[in-house]
Amino acid sequence: WRLQCIHGEGIAPEELAAMPAEMREVQLVPGTNLIGRHHQPCNFEHWLPDQLCRYCVSRTSIQIITGAHGLHITNMSSNTLYIDREGLAKGESRHVAQGQVLSFARTEAAGSFTHFLMLQVRV
Repeated sequence: WRLQCIHGEGIAPEELAAMPAEMREVQLVPGTNLIGRHHQPCNFEHWLPDQLCRYCVSRTSIQIITGAHGLHITNMSSNTLYIDREGLAKGESRHVAQGQVLSFARTEAAGSFTHFLMLQVRV
């Protein structure tokens, strides 16, 4: 299992496509994986070049437990995590499968959300 960055605010799609796989993706190991700025600092620096935007992602944002039929995701952050644009509050968990998209968003002045980082689940 892996998480592949498919959108990062401030980075052009062609720049993202040209990134080496180890910068574009996070390989998940069997068992428990922690995702966030503290755990994958180089990935987050490449995905979100703007430091202020990067700090919208917690140091430990997501716990992922890998399984044969998918991933079990728990939001560890006070910031809402989105799975296919459905919110997951702190402490909430959900199973996800290949192709689903995890995204990080910030609230704009008008109350709308801007999804600034999107990671797709891949096998």
